[in-house]
Amino acid sequence: MMAVIKQFSQDNLVIVWLGLVTITALSWLLAEGFARQLEDFLPPSSTGTLVLSLAVAKVMVILYYFFNIRTFPLRFRFLSELSVFVIWIMLVSLSAA
Repeated sequence: MMAVIKQFSQDNLVIVWLGLVTITALSWLLAEGFARQLEDFLPPSSTGTLVLSLAVAKVMVILYYFFNIRTFPLRFRFLSELSVFVIWIMLVSLSAA
């Protein structure tokens, strides 16, 4: 039984890792100018916001799966998520200026 749980846990981490690599590749493509081809759909000013949002998504995945905050008490998890959200708001406001 423990072997099955351990295997599922390892498979889950592989999926999470592949998701992080995909988000990294997508943010790299957006930052390197792929967004120039999407100018009809995406205003140029929102590219920075999109890249920062992808970075925040990566931070949240890392916090949940590798720092294991999903097992923290609710108040600590709330403070962790709130701090990431506040930093995201500050960075987005700086990138829009």
